[in-house]
Amino acid sequence: MAYAQRTTKKVYLTDPKYWIEIYTSGLRYGDVKNFAAISEDETAKADLTLKSLIASWNLDGEDNHILPLTQENIDLLSSADATLVLNAINDALTPDDDAKKNSSSQSPAPSPVGTPPLRRN
Repeated sequence: MAYAQRTTKKVYLTDPKYWIEIYTSGLRYGDVKNFAAISEDETAKADLTLKSLIASWNLDGEDNHILPLTQENIDLLSSADATLVLNAINDALTPDDDAKKNSSSQSPAPSPVGTPPLRRN
């Protein structure tokens, strides 16, 4: 895997012909800084999360062309679809309990946010 390569996952929306592909790994330091800077404003944090972690989508406009990934077009998502995508992002970036237990037993200390855990050979 190349440095800073990111993996993705498709999230199907309430109308299953539409999907949004999200990044599921490779959270960038710049994203973490931006999230921290707006930690008090939940709406701004949700907007930044969607804008930063949507890789692509197949949402089309009235002319049947794929809409560009802009904040204006993200704002067109229904509340249900935005919630689906935000939940999928949260699930993808939050380790499950087993992963937390395994990583804590293998690492001497937790890694700061945005940095990978130390690997032992």
